[in-house]
Amino acid sequence: YYNTYGLYCHDVFIKISTWLTTMVALVRYIVTCYPIRARVWSGLQPIRCVIVFSYVAWIILCLPLLWSYKIDKYHLSNSTDTLYLIDLGYFSTQYNFKTAMTYIYFVIGYLIPVTILAFCNVCLISSLRKSQKTRERIGNMSSSASTVSYRKTNYLTLTLISLILMFIILVSPSEVVYFFSQVAPSQVYRLQIVILITNVLQAVNFAFHFVLYSAINTSFRQTLLQVLSTCFGLR
Repeated sequence: YYNTYGLYCHDVFIKISTWLTTMVALVRYIVTCYPIRARVWSGLQPIRCVIVFSYVAWIILCLPLLWSYKIDKYHLSNSTDTLYLIDLGYFSTQYNFKTAMTYIYFVIGYLIPVTILAFCNVCLISSLRKSQKTRERIGNMSSSASTVSYRKTNYLTLTLISLILMFIILVSPSEVVYFFSQVAPSQVYRLQIVILITNVLQAVNFAFHFVLYSAINTSFRQTLLQVLSTCFGLR
C-alpha cells in the first residue's frame, strides 16, 4: 500500500510545503518593501485562507498520482494463499496525460515558486542591507525599544532568507532530477544514485528547518519552551 499510494502523499506534502514557504516569502517581501500596502494582509484570516487553499489545491491536483500503480490480487491454485502484485496503473500507462501532468506539476509546483523565492530573496537581502546602512547613519539616536524591535525584524528576515537559500540549494536538485526521470523514463536506471543523493538533500532541507528556527529566532525558542512546559507540566 505504501508503494502504491506513497507517491501521492509524498508529492502532496512536498508541494504544499513549497507553496507555504513561497507564500510566507511573498508576504514578508510585501511587508518589508511595501509596509503601507501590507495592511491589507494583516491578521490571521488571510493566512488561514492561504493555508487552506494550498492544501485543497494540491490534494486535488495530485489526485491522478493515486492511479500511478494498482494492486493485482491472484488466488494461487491448490492453495489458500493469495498473491498480491503491484502493477502500473491507469495514470502510468497514459503517456500523453502523464507527460502533460508532469509538466504542470513541475511548472506550478517548482518553477513558479522557485522564481518567486529567488526574487523575494534578492529584494529581502537588498532591503536588509539598506536597513542596516540607515541604522548606522542614525547611530544611537533611536531608543532601546526601537532597537529591540529592529533586531527582531532583522532576525525574522534573516531566517526567511536562510530558508529560501536552503530551499534553492537543497530542494532544486531533487525536483529537477525527478522531473527528468519522469519525462525520460528510459534513463531512470542511470539516475538511481543521483536520485538517492538528491532525496537526502531534500530531507536535510526540511530537517534543518527546526535547527535554523531554534538557532536564529528567539520567539520560536520561547514558544517551543512554552509548548513543552504545557505538555509535560513543567514550570
